[in-house]
Amino acid sequence: MFIYRGMRKVGRGVYWDPEGRRKIIIQEEERLPGPMDTIFYRLPHSYFLLVLLLVGLLCSMALPYGMGVVLFFGLLATAWIFWRTAVSGYAFVKGLLGDTAFFGFTPNRTFFTGKKKNRKKKDEKEDDTKTS
Repeated sequence: MFIYRGMRKVGRGVYWDPEGRRKIIIQEEERLPGPMDTIFYRLPHSYFLLVLLLVGLLCSMALPYGMGVVLFFGLLATAWIFWRTAVSGYAFVKGLLGDTAFFGFTPNRTFFTGKKKNRKKKDEKEDDTKTS
């Protein structure tokens, strides 16, 4: 079984969270973090190396004389660029829209500096000068 859900008791191994893009290493039997709707995959590191090796081998057979390897690394670099662009775009939009409804509102920051004008004292002085 390769698919596990959050809060499930699992044995030792490497578990991948594709939504959170994180790797969780369990040393002894314990529960997976996160809510029940979080999905984890139990895949060792060697599975990813095996997949990369097979894709490179297929590209080498399709395009001989080393062009398959060049194509493979080119596709890998292109996929990485698209991935980073999507992640940074998501972070930009999330930062632009904000996480809360306050949109950076800080009530403790004052925008109007200077001394307060006391109108009452001014009015009293004017009344005193008019009456005398």
